[in-house]
This record gives sequence, structure tokens and C-alpha cells, in this order.
Amino acid sequence: MEKACRADLNFSEFICSQVIAGNFSDNMTLVALDKSQKLVAEMTAWKQPIQSGIPAIAILFIGAWSDKTGNRKLLMLIPILGELISAIGMILTTYYFLEWPLWVTGLIEALPSALTGGLSIVLMGSYSFIADVTTVENRTFRIGCVAVIVTLGIPLGTSISGVLTQQVGYYGIFGIGVVFFTFGFLQTWFRVHDVRNEPLKGTFVEKLLSFFNPLNAWDTLSLLFIPRTKKLIPIWLVVWAHIIVMGPVFGENPVLYLYTLKKFKMDVVDFSLFSTYSVLMGLAGTSVAVGVLSKILKIHDAALGVLATSSKVLSSMLYGLAPTRTWFFVGPVLDFFGNSGSTVVRSMGTKVVEAEKVGTSVAVGVLSKILKIHDAALGVLATSSKVLSSMLYGLAPTRTWFFVGPVLDFFGNSGSTVVRSMGTKVVEAEKVGKMCSLIGFVESVVPVIYTPLYSKVYSLTLETFSGAFYVMGSLMTLPAIFIFL
Repeated sequence: MEKACRADLNFSEFICSQVIAGNFSDNMTLVALDKSQKLVAEMTAWKQPIQSGIPAIAILFIGAWSDKTGNRKLLMLIPILGELISAIGMILTTYYFLEWPLWVTGLIEALPSALTGGLSIVLMGSYSFIADVTTVENRTFRIGCVAVIVTLGIPLGTSISGVLTQQVGYYGIFGIGVVFFTFGFLQTWFRVHDVRNEPLKGTFVEKLLSFFNPLNAWDTLSLLFIPRTKKLIPIWLVVWAHIIVMGPVFGENPVLYLYTLKKFKMDVVDFSLFSTYSVLMGLAGTSVAVGVLSKILKIHDAALGVLATSSKVLSSMLYGLAPTRTWFFVGPVLDFFGNSGSTVVRSMGTKVVEAEKVGTSVAVGVLSKILKIHDAALGVLATSSKVLSSMLYGLAPTRTWFFVGPVLDFFGNSGSTVVRSMGTKVVEAEKVGKMCSLIGFVESVVPVIYTPLYSKVYSLTLETFSGAFYVMGSLMTLPAIFIFL
């Protein structure tokens, strides 16, 4: 926002500081706010497709290669290296803050990540590794544990970024990123070891040709087209569930700060407070969904999927329609199970081929691990939570209501965990890597569609109904409930 306001639009430092602080006391500040937000939304609309589109193509080949060689470690190392390069580049954009426009910053942030695989590749490697070392019975729980950590990452960073930015500035923020990426690279290099490692034979050229063999891509996509007893329909359902569950997540995040700044005048500290609160509610919901409903109560993945979808739809509607902060803060409550949707879908995916946050933590640790609740039931719970919280976020009339959102979204974040778990259970053990690759491919393609859509909707409704994208997301999440059922 500050880069767009000062470097691209040439507003004064005082006006831009007022915009960032949420102080819209005059028409000039309002003009700067609207123009800056539209510029950022437009940049996000093309940056995210670049960041996700390239890995989407690569992941089709990498999945088959990873299955053949058993190499999961490299899939984690290379993307971390790309993020490290990107973080160093962001330090340079800070140094040339006024000289380099916003689009240059967008490219520096997107290209290193895209060319090295980004989040989708590292997640594919991580989930494939977990599937390699885990039994089918414990897969939902372990994938859920990973999902809790992954789910916490970006929101947790967002939740503390406001305070950190005020304390250490942009240089400090990006410097901390460099330190963490370096630590992650070294930790993976020395502590993670592949279960099996079968290097490909032949010359370098032969290995390269083998890697980019079109049959590798088809090997992954064939899961969707070649009948395997009665597994074809479950695989398709898992894929669609993942698209519907994860789509709003990728679409909402890039414009959430813009929305809260515009409607509720939240500065970076206020937004950090809300993000922290929302993360804790999501973690709790996923923990309950996977830990209690799935593990202890043995509720089916599909039921959990419906729960997660319902949670997400309701919370999205609330976020979009919230008239005040009070209503907006009710959103995380409705979204309690929303984040467990992805976990449910991944779990279902690994189960459709033979052989194989506190909210997320509760879903994984209690509902799944202890109560043995099926992935499907967790999916329903997560979806319902996400729907409710989205409705609240969109309709929240005040800050207070907006802060209720994370409570409704308690189980919303467990949806991703459930979906991933289900995905690894619908394929044979030797095809788990391909299933994770397929889910990773879908996860890479989803932002290419949803991020520009949400950014465009927000840009068009900015001055009339800024919460429209939440209401839209709520309605688009509803079909996931029927898929889990």
C-alpha cells in the first residue's frame, strides 16, 4: 500500500502515512486510499497467477519423478532457496523504495518463488514424505499436524507483522525472513532423510529427458481419467472439494487487509490483532475436527468436509456483510471448522487409491485422532464453519462483529487437512505421490483463477459494497458440503 501510494501515485509521505494508519479525515486521503487499493488489487491479480501458474506446470512432472526416485527432500529444499532469493530481493526494493514502482516489487516477489516451485512444490514434497512414513490409519492425524503448522505460517506471520514493522521497519521484516529461510534450508538439508532413494540411471541428458517426459504429466493426470475399480468418482470428488475449499482461502487473503483498512479503518497493529485472534480460532477448530471428530469419534472424512465447508460459507457471508467491527469479529467463530477442509480433502485423496491451528489442532488431535470421526464428517464441519464465518465477515457492521468471525471459523481451517488426508486414502500406496502431485497441481491452479477473481470483484465493489467478495466466496463454497455428503 505504501509503495503504491508514494512510488506510483506520488502522494506525499504524510498523506500515505494517514492512509496506512486508517485516518481518512479529508477527501485527498480518501482519494489516495481508493487509488492505492485499486493499484494493489490489480497488481495482485497478475502477480499470483505468475507465482502459482509456473509451479502448476512443473508439479505434473515433479510428482512422477519423485515417485520413481523416492526423493522428497529436494522438493522441499529448492523452493526454500527460491524464497530466500525473493526475500533478499525485497530488501533491495526497500532500498530503492521510491525509484522502483510497485510492479517491479511484484515481479521480484513472484518470479524467484515461481521458478523454484514455491509453496505448492514444498507442500507436495512435505505431504508425500509424511505419507511415506505414516500408516493409513494415522495419516489424517499426521497430515493434520503438518497442516496445522502450514496453516499457522502465513497467518501467524501476518499477525505479528504489524507490530514488527513498527519496531524494526521493512529492513528488519525482510531480514528476519532471510534468517528463517536460511534456517529452514539448513534444517531440511541435515535433518530430513528420504525413506527410499532410487537415483535414475543414465547420463545427465537422459535423466533430463526422463524428467520432462510428457508421460510423467499424464501419469499424474491419468488418475482423473483411467478407471480403477470404483475409485475414479472419489478421486474427482476429492479434487473438486479441494478446489472449492481452498479457492476462497487464496482469493480472500490478498485483499483482506485492504478490506479491513477500507471498511473498519484498521491500521497494521489492529489487523495484526485480528489475524492473531483468527489464527488461534482456526487452529483450535482444525484441532477439534481432526483430533477429536476424526481420530477419536471416527467421523468420516466426508462428514468433516461438509462441516468445514458449511463453516467457511457461513463465515464468508458474515465477513462480507458485516456492518460493524463487532459483527466482523464474529466471523472467526463461524469459521471455526473452515480451515480443516483442506486437511479433509487431502486425507480423502490418499484413501481413494488402495495401499495407499488451535481449531485445526483440535480437529486433528481430538476429533480425528481420539474420537476417530471420519474425514467426511470433519469436512462437513469445516465447510459449514467456513461458510458461516465468511457471511459474518462480509456483513459485519462494526469491528466488534468482525472479530466474532474467527470464532465461527473455528473448524474452517481443518477442511484442507481433511481433504488432503482423504486424497491419500483413495489411491494405492505407490500412487500416493501422484495423488499428492495432483492435489498440488490443483492447489497451484486455484490461485490463478480465484485471486484475480477476488481482486477484481473487490476493485469493482470498493466504493459500493466492499464485502461483496466474502458473500461471493460463501456461495461458491456451499457445493463442497454436498460433495462431502
